[in-house]
Amino acid sequence: MLNNHIALKIYRTAASLTVIVGFLLLMKILFQASRGTLDVSHVTVELGLLSALILSLPVPFHVMSVGLVLQRKWMTEHWARIANWAVTLSGIWLGAALAVKLFVI
Repeated sequence: MLNNHIALKIYRTAASLTVIVGFLLLMKILFQASRGTLDVSHVTVELGLLSALILSLPVPFHVMSVGLVLQRKWMTEHWARIANWAVTLSGIWLGAALAVKLFVI
């Protein structure tokens, strides 16, 4: 029983840290965008700031969404459904951004 309680605490801490890491990644991207140093790829293509943000933002949003999905057991049914939609939509956005980075840029 005690081992199960400790494992649950570790699991919830890891899930919370996942959300925090996603938030820190979001702050890093927004800080770089505000300074004009947002690097989308290693290829020298002139992209506008909005395009760079569209290609960079899915990563932190997906990381935060995964952290929320890990915690859905402790959420209400409504918030768990929102977390599932968030991870699905951010995953689609992330896949599209990666496809653009690989095949277009």
